[in-house]
Amino acid sequence: MMDDEERYRRYQRAEKIGAAITLVGWWIGVLGGFTGFAVACYEGFLWLQSGQWPMLATDVIVRALPLQTWWWLQHPHSWVGLQKVVVAFIGLPLSLMIWILAFVLGGFVGFVGKTQSEGSWKLLLDDAGEQKR
Repeated sequence: MMDDEERYRRYQRAEKIGAAITLVGWWIGVLGGFTGFAVACYEGFLWLQSGQWPMLATDVIVRALPLQTWWWLQHPHSWVGLQKVVVAFIGLPLSLMIWILAFVLGGFVGFVGKTQSEGSWKLLLDDAGEQKR
C-alpha cells in the first residue's frame, strides 16, 4: 500500500503529464491553423495569377502511396466507404487538408491529455479504496 505522500506525488505527476499533453495538442492545433492559413494565402496568390485553384498536395500524396494502396483506391472490393473518404480527402486543397489534420490531431492529443489529468484523480480514489479493504 502507498502512503498519502506517495499517492499525492503520483497525483501531481499525472496532473503535470496531462497538462503537458494537453499543451502539445493545443500547439498542434495552433501551428496547424497558422500553417493552413499560410498555405491558403499561397494558394490564393496562385489562383489570382492563373484563375484556377491549385491542387498542391494531391500528386505528392498519391505518389507517396504504396502500389497496393493505389490499386485499392482505384478498384475497392471492400472498405468502400473508407475509399470514398480517402479519395475525397485527397481531392481537397492542401490548406484545407492541413486544417483538418491539425484539428483532428490536436483535438485527439488534447483529449488524451485532458483524460490523463482527469484520470489522476483515480490514483487518489483507487488507492483510497484499496485501503478500505
